[in-house]
Amino acid sequence: MTIRLPEELERYVRRQVESGRFTSEDEAIAEAVWLWRNTKQEAPPTPLTEEQLEKLMMESGFLGNIPSGSVTVRSRPDPVTIAGEPLSETVIRERL
Repeated sequence: MTIRLPEELERYVRRQVESGRFTSEDEAIAEAVWLWRNTKQEAPPTPLTEEQLEKLMMESGFLGNIPSGSVTVRSRPDPVTIAGEPLSETVIRERL
C-alpha cells in the first residue's frame, strides 16, 4: 500500500519518528489507523417518522395524548379586524 499525505502531515510524521516516538513512518501511520478504527464512529441519526416522534413525545411526558383522526390545517387564517387608530398615529398625535 502506498499512502500520500499532504506535506504538513508528512513532516509531522517524520518529526514523530525522529523524536523516537515511533520506530518508523509505517508504525506511526499504523498507530493512527488503529486509533481511528477504535474510536466510535457513530452514523448520523436518521430522521424520525411521525409515529416515532409521537411515541417519543408521549414517553417523555411532553405530549399528554395524541388526537385521533387527522388534524385539519388551514392554509390561511381568517383576517383579524382591528379597531381604533394605528399606533403610529397615536404616537404622532400625543407628541404634538
